[in-house]
Amino acid sequence: GQELVERLYASCMKQWATRISAGGELTIEVEGMNVADALKFKKKLQEINPDKIKNVNQSTTKGVATFRVKAQMTAEELAEILIRDDFAAIIEIVDLKTNRIQAKRVGG
Repeated sequence: GQELVERLYASCMKQWATRISAGGELTIEVEGMNVADALKFKKKLQEINPDKIKNVNQSTTKGVATFRVKAQMTAEELAEILIRDDFAAIIEIVDLKTNRIQAKRVGG
């Protein structure tokens, strides 16, 4: 029994460590954003920190821009960046979940 517990623990810790180092996917949904604004916002996201933001994919459908961000940070840590002056002039965060940030375009 003890050996099984130790093997399971080792396996879980290895997966957890891999997941932490590889980062997770965070989703940012911004309502009221057109394609041109979405592309500018994507570029701004990519400029945050290359060690933390690994990749950003973007799609826009019916006025909602969705950004899938491969990041080595939590949604809360990313939200802290997104409420700063330069980002606050673009979006306002309206909801924050474990791996999803919902926002609306400022003045949109």
